[in-house]
Amino acid sequence: MLCRYKELKMQKEAERQKMADEKKEQQFKRNCEELRTLMSKKIASETAEEG
Repeated sequence: MLCRYKELKMQKEAERQKMADEKKEQQFKRNCEELRTLMSKKIASETAEEG
């Protein structure tokens, strides 16, 4: 039973860490002006190619 508890605890921590890393990356992308500019230009060019 203790072994299963530790296993579940480690799994939960891994999931929490993964989510935290994803949120940090999202925050970086939103707050990085240079990256936002590049992404905006990329989306605009893709949209122009489609239309």
